[in-house]
Amino acid sequence: MNYTDEMVDPEEEYSYYVKAVYAGEESQPTATETITVPVPEDLEALGLEAAANVPNENDVTLNWDAPDACLAPDGYDIYRNGSQINTSLVTALTYVDPALEIGLYEYYVVAVYYFGESDPSDPVSTLITGIEDVNSDMFKIY
Repeated sequence: MNYTDEMVDPEEEYSYYVKAVYAGEESQPTATETITVPVPEDLEALGLEAAANVPNENDVTLNWDAPDACLAPDGYDIYRNGSQINTSLVTALTYVDPALEIGLYEYYVVAVYYFGESDPSDPVSTLITGIEDVNSDMFKIY
């Protein structure tokens, strides 16, 4: 007596009616019910962080948390300075952007769902200086 229509697209209008079947014969349909599924809230990736020079010099490792939405994304797209850098959908909650030039980089993550993409996560910036870790014993300050 129940039916769930899964994987419907948000913001699309759907109409439903029911017919009973008795010995191969269908009854008249019920009144048609129309519904528009709203877009779920909180679809964005959360807590994006960037660590420069991890795991290697001039690499940036990004980590984030899954969205608080009522459904899980299929994966994520990663953007550096406004351009997508991943070539296939990222399914983990981490990504390494390797061998970067010296410079300042801004990143954000977009969650990808079967019906489209979320808004971007909050951006995060990191700086690649090209300077390896410095030993403070090498400096004298006067």
